[in-house]
Amino acid sequence: MSVDPAVSPSAGTGEPTAPIEVGDALLRAAGLPDAWRGADAYTVLDLDFARGDGLLATLAAWHADPGRCGRLRVAVLVEAPVAPPRLRETLEVRHRGRPFVEALRDRWPPPLPGMHRIELAQGRVQVTLAVGPRRTLLPGWLPHADALLVTVHADDRVDRGLLRTAAACLTAQARVGIVSLPAPGDAAADRGRPGPPSTEPLAATLDALAGAGLHTTACRNDGSTAGSRRTLVALTGQRMHGPPARAIRPDARCAIVVGAGLAGCATAFALARRGWSVLRLDAAAAPAGGGSAQPVLAQHPSVSPDDAPLSRLTRAATLLTRAGYDEGCFRRHGRLQLMDAAEAEAAAARWPAEWVEALDAARASERAGVALRSGGLWLPLAGSADPTRVCEAWTIPGIVVRNAAGVARLERRDDGWRVLAFDGSTLGEAPHVVVATAGHDLLLGTRAGVAPTGLAPVFEAAGLRPLPGRTIVATLPTARMPRCTLGGQGHAVPIDGERLLLGPVGPHEGVATPDDPDAECALAWRRFTNKLLSPFQPPRIAPGRAGVRVATRDHLPLVGPMPAYASLGRSGARPREALPGLWLATAFAGRGLLWSVLAAEIIAASIEGEPAPLERSLADRLRPDRFLRRAPHARA
Repeated sequence: MSVDPAVSPSAGTGEPTAPIEVGDALLRAAGLPDAWRGADAYTVLDLDFARGDGLLATLAAWHADPGRCGRLRVAVLVEAPVAPPRLRETLEVRHRGRPFVEALRDRWPPPLPGMHRIELAQGRVQVTLAVGPRRTLLPGWLPHADALLVTVHADDRVDRGLLRTAAACLTAQARVGIVSLPAPGDAAADRGRPGPPSTEPLAATLDALAGAGLHTTACRNDGSTAGSRRTLVALTGQRMHGPPARAIRPDARCAIVVGAGLAGCATAFALARRGWSVLRLDAAAAPAGGGSAQPVLAQHPSVSPDDAPLSRLTRAATLLTRAGYDEGCFRRHGRLQLMDAAEAEAAAARWPAEWVEALDAARASERAGVALRSGGLWLPLAGSADPTRVCEAWTIPGIVVRNAAGVARLERRDDGWRVLAFDGSTLGEAPHVVVATAGHDLLLGTRAGVAPTGLAPVFEAAGLRPLPGRTIVATLPTARMPRCTLGGQGHAVPIDGERLLLGPVGPHEGVATPDDPDAECALAWRRFTNKLLSPFQPPRIAPGRAGVRVATRDHLPLVGPMPAYASLGRSGARPREALPGLWLATAFAGRGLLWSVLAAEIIAASIEGEPAPLERSLADRLRPDRFLRRAPHARA
């Protein structure tokens, strides 16, 4: 495709183009803010964070527009993590005084790869950063976009595959804003490689977009300002075919969540804060027991030298709690994972200190406030929380709680699901139902004539199994109380200034009997004092709560759409497509404080059509059908 000579880039004088010119030209070419007016939600995809022009202009336009959409989602691709010096230059130098600059600076994630969420304007604005190779992260990450912003740098190679993937995300009638930044004095000069202006990258970009079905035309109002001696190239494109703009009817924005522990409370909270009406059902007459009834729970991120999937998943979950879930309930006192010094150095070598740092025994002891036998990994963003307080904070307007509401059956209806009690009465009806309870707590029967069954038999291939255990509570002198969570063999979590939670201790750990409180206390205390440089005699120590955690064979939760196979129990039928509107969040094992937030965001984003909180390859590792598809009957 040739470039219209009327808007071809001029050589100019080498003067850098002002950031407001670039950002505002992008928005004008994309038809914003007019295009989002009257919309409940609107999604903008920005292919290049670069200097923040597209992102900051979009946020400023939304802030200034009295007719703005109800919720704005901005999905931004960032090729490499943005370190603090570059962030300061981008936000405080180039965009000083624009709306949301200070909030972005304060909430910007550590320079880490993966997906990051930033929420602004009380959650009405959601910025999702995908940090890493753009061609790898974009496919499957974004269900749809209503506008696309493309900045063409004169000295960059055009990624045609990325442009085609981005165009495929666009809804019908979506607009594309394209701005070309010619060298010298702009992209090339910023990188220290001055060169002559060229139209080749712009032509290649338009070619790729045309091949993806977008009609591109010149935008005569090209965005140049009166005081500028350079000319911006601004073009607009429009997709005339594709899926319609996605919208959820107001009367369909209701859901039922089965389960009132961390999983159920987090999922109900995620939907309610997006404007949904949620009925939360609990089989118990009182608030949930199990892990959610412990006096404190800790976040247990994993860090590995090869950044294994568990490390990436727990990192994403830890960071997500900073984006709208904290509610003042989390204590960000950090976590020390005690281990061999060489192992700690290898695990922390590639990461910034904002996320993890290897400490020797002396520095670890200083952070913990107690003399430790060894050093390990310091995770400053990890913390702990009282799950009862968290569940209370996550119960917000829009959520109706009903206790003593055991679920016997879920019946599929044309427009959603009916939830039935054991006496046959209807507990509720909704287009979406989220099963967020432990596998042994629910009898599930989705079809008439099929006997209800628990989740454990249905997911036999996943090795879904209960893990009983008991926590221990020790009362310590103030001088002996660690200031942070201590991990290793058994964890220790401060409850308050006097009490320390130890455990859990399970029957598989050499306890004399499955229920021997004295032996459990002795084992838990021994595991704790093994971490200390100078062990001391047990203070007052007592058994805590017993509970049952549910885990899978690969130690990852089951999160996502319920596979249709689950409705057939153990009949041996092949797994099929997911049951529409039925979702699962269970098997959190010992990481409920992390997995609950991650599961809630995965499910809510899927229902809403938002940018996902995880890249597709990681989300697939949590899908409930991952084991069913590997089972022998699934390959028959």
